Amino acid sequence: MSVSYARFHRLAAASAGAVALLVSCAKSDATGREEEAHEVVVPPAVEEAGTDASLSDAGPDDASDVTDFAPLPPVQECTATAPCPIEVPAPIPRTRNLVAIAGSGPDDVWAVGASSTVLHFDGTAWSSPATWQGAASGQNTLGGIWLSRRDDVWFMDGSDLVHSTGWRGPTGTTFERQEDALSKASEIPGLLSRPTDLGGPANGAAWNVARGELGFANVLVHWSPWSEEGPTGVDTVILNYDDGFLRAVSVPDANTVWAAGDRGKVFRALRVMPDAGGNLPPWQKWQIEEWNSHSTTALSDVYARGDEVWLIGNSGLVRRLGVDADGLRRFLTVETGSTVDLRAVHVFSPNDVWIVGDLATILHFDGTSWWRVPTPFDRDAKRPTLRAVWGADASDVWFVGEGTTLRLQRSGEKK
Repeated sequence: MSVSYARFHRLAAASAGAVALLVSCAKSDATGREEEAHEVVVPPAVEEAGTDASLSDAGPDDASDVTDFAPLPPVQECTATAPCPIEVPAPIPRTRNLVAIAGSGPDDVWAVGASSTVLHFDGTAWSSPATWQGAASGQNTLGGIWLSRRDDVWFMDGSDLVHSTGWRGPTGTTFERQEDALSKASEIPGLLSRPTDLGGPANGAAWNVARGELGFANVLVHWSPWSEEGPTGVDTVILNYDDGFLRAVSVPDANTVWAAGDRGKVFRALRVMPDAGGNLPPWQKWQIEEWNSHSTTALSDVYARGDEVWLIGNSGLVRRLGVDADGLRRFLTVETGSTVDLRAVHVFSPNDVWIVGDLATILHFDGTSWWRVPTPFDRDAKRPTLRAVWGADASDVWFVGEGTTLRLQRSGEKK
């Protein structure tokens, strides 16, 4: 089911006004959940929008020129029990940006990036699929890769969605393409031509976050599982936000979606309870809340896992969803000691959080303290920006960015 032009236009017009201030109390809502007390407040408009935190805008040749490090947390020592990441060579030039990484296990890891780059790690080495052919220009920065399982691989190529049924070696891996997928989902050609991230729960139903064109707001697009005909847009959810891009999406379960982006904007979409949702139009199936990040700094990533929700962004911004002194759930400021622009976050548990960013920055939270993890680039005149982090489990963590793939393996760490 998709949103027709007339319906889309009416909803966009209805959302053009100011966002309501929502403060929930402990009652059951339309989603069928008992609501927690939480703050959902829009901060006052601020002229300073913060530096753009785009991943996709990074070209293939913009390695960071560095003179010195910004203030950082203590450096972790490399030991047998706390090893440091090592570089695993990949068949890409040093100037090639990798912007996203995901996998189904330690022997099935995918990374994508600039110049239509697709890489796969089979547990031993990285390789490129000879069968892959990017969009017509061949120069798109791919992004938003997501796997629900080994045979269900999704990523973005410009305005297209791409799917693979899994790695079958460099010459046996196949790809399917849904051209201009976002526009087809809305039934308005060219409307949703700026996808910025892709994610999903473990059920084969992916989510896109995208910037609407023609003056329309940002949207979340919920896809059906990929079939022989490709995916279809199940729901197109409009977010009351037309003041920059939404940059990231995280889907902790089939009924909850988080999205974050420019000017510190954060949204949560909650599915209306299923017994009512079956007869509702798409735009009424999801209850949209805007949360206060307490910042107008550009947010580059959001990670939601159970009750853990983390935001990261420019100038070292880190927020964690928690409970304040008044008993309200809200995003609390986290001081890491770093002021560099941060690009991605991955959470294994409340005591095991990884963040990457500019100047080859890797930050790790062990539940008590933040540490800066050494990299092979710490003495280099140019230190690459690290743009993505992912792990099959807590014992095997990958970091990718400008021309590099780093791996950290920790014995005895399984969470």
